[in-house]
Amino acid sequence: MIAVVLLLLAALLTANAVYTVQPTELAFTRTFGRVDEAPTAPVTPGVHLKLPFATVVDRMQVSTDTITPPADLRVLSHDGQVIQLGVSLTRRIPADAVYNLLYNTGGVGNVDIDRNLFAIVADRTLTIFGREDVLNIAAERERVIGLMKTIISADLKRLFGIDLVDLQITGFRFSPEYERAVNENTLAKTNAYRAEQILKQKQVEAEQVAAEAKGQANAAIEHARGESQSTLLNATARAQATEIQAQADSNAIRLRVDAAGGVQGYSQVMAAETMKLWNGQPPQTMLGGAGSPVPFLQIKP
Repeated sequence: MIAVVLLLLAALLTANAVYTVQPTELAFTRTFGRVDEAPTAPVTPGVHLKLPFATVVDRMQVSTDTITPPADLRVLSHDGQVIQLGVSLTRRIPADAVYNLLYNTGGVGNVDIDRNLFAIVADRTLTIFGREDVLNIAAERERVIGLMKTIISADLKRLFGIDLVDLQITGFRFSPEYERAVNENTLAKTNAYRAEQILKQKQVEAEQVAAEAKGQANAAIEHARGESQSTLLNATARAQATEIQAQADSNAIRLRVDAAGGVQGYSQVMAAETMKLWNGQPPQTMLGGAGSPVPFLQIKP
């Protein structure tokens, strides 16, 4: 019986004298409350021995990890708008920061690290958003997030020695009142844009109608000008033809007069031809005044 107890006690002591540090961890040991290692020399991954029941192992995960605050952050913009943010951090703990985080931050161990880290994030976020108007935040989101990364990264490194790998905004909501105002403003802009497009369309249609009317008017003017010029040309042609005909008749008479040997000869020729054409009947028509009637001979057809 005593042998069994001694065997169990030996097994318990042996099991409590060995501990393991995982590949993602670094550790420090405390024996009777005193840290055994130097601040810059944490225990590395592997199997290690310790004083049974007297030595306590404090482990810390140092691999890159993403953590999220337990609740969304509520911040106030410079112009008084409430914004609700979901934030997550990707951080890495360097070896030289483990001692400070285990024993100089919050309680002993790693239970208070994230709580202290989230407090810094919340405070710096409130400060950054409090300097920005809500329209700038919405329009320049990348710039604001970049500013958050720069400031929070510097403070986490300075206060805790933690490396900030990345910061993500997982949620971004304005107050219901602001969202309602934005929707109404967007609708008003949409209606104004639609009205502007309709006005432009009407202007284009009016310009098309005006251009068409101007084209028709120009066509009518050209047609009228063409008809006027045509009439003028026809009249000119008829006048020239009449003039030519009159000149031809005059030339013909002159030739006849010349052929008859002068005006007297031409008169005799005309009288002879008239007599040849007379039908022998007495004149039926008298020309001239009452005192000196002139007979008008009837010429045979």
